[in-house]
Amino acid sequence: MPHTDWIAAEEARDRLGVRPQTLYAYVSRGRVGVRPDPGDPRRSLYRAADIAALAERKSRSRKISEVAEGAISWGEPVLSSEITTVQGGRLYYRGRDAIRLAEAETLEAVARLLRGGHGAALKRTDRPKRPPRSRRHARPRLRHWRPAPPPTR
Repeated sequence: MPHTDWIAAEEARDRLGVRPQTLYAYVSRGRVGVRPDPGDPRRSLYRAADIAALAERKSRSRKISEVAEGAISWGEPVLSSEITTVQGGRLYYRGRDAIRLAEAETLEAVARLLRGGHGAALKRTDRPKRPPRSRRHARPRLRHWRPAPPPTR
């Protein structure tokens, strides 16, 4: 890649109008690409295209209706979510097509998927096994236990 695709931290901060901490936060969240400066390994270079995209996004109006309109027209999420996604005009829950879930799964199964994340089981047979019989009988005995009464004078 040509060197002009990467800019120094000072220039990146100036283009965005942010403090160093904010620029580092963008990097840690994966919003800005970074690499060591070949001329000085103690310094970093930032991807100019990422900085330009963030600057453009910051310059847009912050009215809710305009944010939603911009998100719809540019394909950016209004709020990022690991639960739902819209791709190609279709709704997905945790990466699974919502229409197929509605056709094939029960409400309870979909609720488990939404609550449990990507590895959630959609079948009742995937439940954890019951504890051994000896451990199941320990609970009723504990229910009958009561603390000793306080000492009398």
